[in-house]
Amino acid sequence: MQIRPNQFAFAREGEFYKAAGPDTSRLIRRCYKAVLGFLLLFFFSARLYFDFPRGLPPFEPADQAVVLTWVAKSFLFVIDVLVVVPTIKLFTRFVGQPVPEMQKGQSAPALVGHA
Repeated sequence: MQIRPNQFAFAREGEFYKAAGPDTSRLIRRCYKAVLGFLLLFFFSARLYFDFPRGLPPFEPADQAVVLTWVAKSFLFVIDVLVVVPTIKLFTRFVGQPVPEMQKGQSAPALVGHA
């Protein structure tokens, strides 16, 4: 690349990355997690708010029409809760998962297995 010693070139193998890369990668990792967390929070909050059942009559198990009204008005909210709970669990595991530090000269782990 014909880069003089007093110049910087950004490459994962270069001196610039060795000096600034790990800190920058940590910052980017935290930003990605924060953005994803805010998007999930906003999306799920909106879904739960707008799908919350309103105007339900008093529950009477003997009255089939009342039961069907409860089921119809609560269906989306129940589905939302069933999606939100495991998603939050997965997100907290993702955020808390440690990132392995790579040693100099070590290649990145493969993302797909060999067949």
